[in-house]
Amino acid sequence: MSELEQRLANAKKKASQMEKLLPKQITSEDQREVLRLLCKAHKLEVGNTELQANALYKENLLCQKDFVIQQQHGLF
Repeated sequence: MSELEQRLANAKKKASQMEKLLPKQITSEDQREVLRLLCKAHKLEVGNTELQANALYKENLLCQKDFVIQQQHGLF
């Protein structure tokens, strides 16, 4: 697992722990709702980051394949 993937997994774990612990410490229903929305936004941001990372990884693989093909055709 790459360092970035490990950091992302750790961030998810911490977010999940905070999502469980913080509501118990908040007394106002409005504050709970704000926290719930912040947690949801954070999850969406993490998901977006994962999608971007996957897209970059696939793009990199395609570039590597193109380079190998070009080498085989004597273009480099």
